[in-house]
Amino acid sequence: MSVIWEPYLTGVELPTREEIVIYEEEIARKLPNDYKEALLKYQGQIPAVNGIKVGSKNKTVFGPLLFLGETKDADEAYYSIKNEIKFIKEEIDVEGLIPFASDTSSGIFCFDYRTTDSNPKVVFIDSEFDLEDLGGGLAVADSFTDLLNKLED
Repeated sequence: MSVIWEPYLTGVELPTREEIVIYEEEIARKLPNDYKEALLKYQGQIPAVNGIKVGSKNKTVFGPLLFLGETKDADEAYYSIKNEIKFIKEEIDVEGLIPFASDTSSGIFCFDYRTTDSNPKVVFIDSEFDLEDLGGGLAVADSFTDLLNKLED
């Protein structure tokens, strides 16, 4: 499926490959190549068709892609990858979840590195729910590309 991306965050610039490499070193994880290519082109953007099922029944919005670096708009700081990593460490206390997108509300899409060092699955966590009650996150997709292929109206 070809995804059409639309602007969402206005105060962020696209990252460089070097910035992504530095980020991978900081988190001690290798990000999926398909995600890195999308981040280079669409950081801060949201798919035009953005509905996605999380878990077995619920549906939410996918996007925007969280951003590396800084923003010129203080209201957009919520969508910072580093801000979400800090939230996961301080509030949820789970190692191995790497946030990469929001649902524009209280949910975060994460790569799940808890059982693998490569090819992580995608899970969804919501700060309004206890992560243990969700079984460590709701299953979304086997990969970033799989997630994009599952997007629906």
